[in-house]
Amino acid sequence: MRHLVTGPPSDRSWRELCAHLDALEGEALAEAIASAKDPLSAWPAASRPAPDGWLAGLFEGSSDPRLALAGWATLEHTQAFGWDELPQLGGRGFQDGARQVTRRVADWIAPGFDPPETVLRANDEWHSAAGCGGGFVEEVRGDDRAGLSFYDTLTEHPSNDSAEGGWTAYGLPEGCSVYLGRYERGFARMTLRVSGPTPAVLEVALAWGRLAREGREVTEASIAEALLDARAAQATARAPAVETTPSPAPGPRPFGEEVTLPERPGVPTLEALRIGSDVLLRPTGAPWTRLAAHHERMGARLRVVLRSEIDPLEPRDRARVRWIEPSGPWEDADFVGRWSIQGSIPNAGGAIGWSREYALAADGTYQFSAYPARTADGRWRRVEGAAPRLLLDGAAETEVVGLIRDEQREPRTAGPLANGAVSVTQSDQAPPPESLVPPLATGPTEPPQTLRLELTTDAEGAVELPLEPWAVHVEVYDGAGRRVRFEL
Repeated sequence: MRHLVTGPPSDRSWRELCAHLDALEGEALAEAIASAKDPLSAWPAASRPAPDGWLAGLFEGSSDPRLALAGWATLEHTQAFGWDELPQLGGRGFQDGARQVTRRVADWIAPGFDPPETVLRANDEWHSAAGCGGGFVEEVRGDDRAGLSFYDTLTEHPSNDSAEGGWTAYGLPEGCSVYLGRYERGFARMTLRVSGPTPAVLEVALAWGRLAREGREVTEASIAEALLDARAAQATARAPAVETTPSPAPGPRPFGEEVTLPERPGVPTLEALRIGSDVLLRPTGAPWTRLAAHHERMGARLRVVLRSEIDPLEPRDRARVRWIEPSGPWEDADFVGRWSIQGSIPNAGGAIGWSREYALAADGTYQFSAYPARTADGRWRRVEGAAPRLLLDGAAETEVVGLIRDEQREPRTAGPLANGAVSVTQSDQAPPPESLVPPLATGPTEPPQTLRLELTTDAEGAVELPLEPWAVHVEVYDGAGRRVRFEL
């Protein structure tokens, strides 16, 4: 087996390795997985697709240990319902409710997927023809970069009508896909198809299956809660369980013993760790900035002054940060410290806070804690090489990647955005306010009228442009991909 995992990545080597692992069981399988984990961590995730046999049982709550070696998975789940039993997905109706759920799942497998709720296209058509007519319903929300597309085919039959269609996420990273749809005709079935990196896709399957087994309706809030539980349960399963103690509420917390971050010429200080699809940060003292704008109307012209200013929330959305994987050499001390992530889940009463933290000690041990209350501990070890990688031990070892920000995209210095390229878009519609819970759909709307100009700021960070008489909203992107919006 060694020649398969130490050679260059290839479809043939991966298929042969999978066949070899399928022939093992018990201690022999555990040893083979352990020995293959390190060398396979250097393979691209997409070159390690999970075979169908390994994925069997995920929606029923069981996980094949061989999945610890897979980097990619494609899954499908279909559930049948009676005609009057098709879930309404939180009382919103299938079309609107399924959009919220599709968006949540897409963001889970591709963190940072957050397209605007702008309706780009909304059409419907129906004609009756004595049992052989039909039509369609179409809706597209988002922008030219990313969004959600709904298409539903309606067919008239002599005895009844049928409808088949669903939501598809677009603008995801290459190879990733999410589709949630349904078919209705005298009975109903709902289908989820998802493809993307592990363990995120596996967590989707475990969460989705749990809701189905428990007979709970799939809504944005319930799938978000189940996804967090699936991730926390997987993290606990990878490490020996310890006595659970109450965890503090989410929010700023003391870091206890101070950790001196290593400073070595030519070696950057790691700012984040990627564990699955989570990005955990530790405080480094390095500032974060955001794009800010001051605007002034001057008759039929608009003057906008742009600058980078220190962002006290450092950063506001770590999933949108352009992270890069730097080169070493690395030492164990580069990873020591407390790495954490916090967030919230929307519910009927507002939101429920959550947090997770890994405390990596210099002696090679770590402690994992999460809110709601979960704790575990284990050991970690650095992977030798130029890449900043380490492994967390447990039933299935977890690969962790060290990251720093791309300073071309995430500048640290505050001040005027001088002589910079910017994209300025005027629109006759203001987008809905950004929220954890997107607003209820109000029916088809006309697509917005927009005008985009590519401009360059002057030495003071200012641009001037003709102001369209219909414009009520302006959106500006700088060369680093940062965005600022304002109303006129």
